[in-house]
Amino acid sequence: MATDIEQIVQTAKLNASFTASRALLKTKFQQACIVAHNGGLFELNPALLQMMQWYNSVHGGNAFVVLDKQEMPIRVENPKALLQEWSELYQTLVNEYHLDIQNLRQIRNTTQLAA
Repeated sequence: MATDIEQIVQTAKLNASFTASRALLKTKFQQACIVAHNGGLFELNPALLQMMQWYNSVHGGNAFVVLDKQEMPIRVENPKALLQEWSELYQTLVNEYHLDIQNLRQIRNTTQLAA
């Protein structure tokens, strides 16, 4: 009986640790997605990238003004190049986040098997 309770406590601690680690990885990803451009701060996300893609297709890549994270108007001189740069960066960050989560899951599974 005591072994069962110890195992339940061990599993609860492991799950809490996994949840906290996953939250830290999410925060790390979100912070890495904040980028500066021309005096403004932007949060890389699919909506921003899609808006830039749409603008480039409709307006031929001409300079435009967009609101940054603090809702300040920021001029983007070369939106095609910026979209390319930000798209590559965002995909790299998502891939790293995915690998970090997969590694965390593998550690959790290995630890649970050893217990």
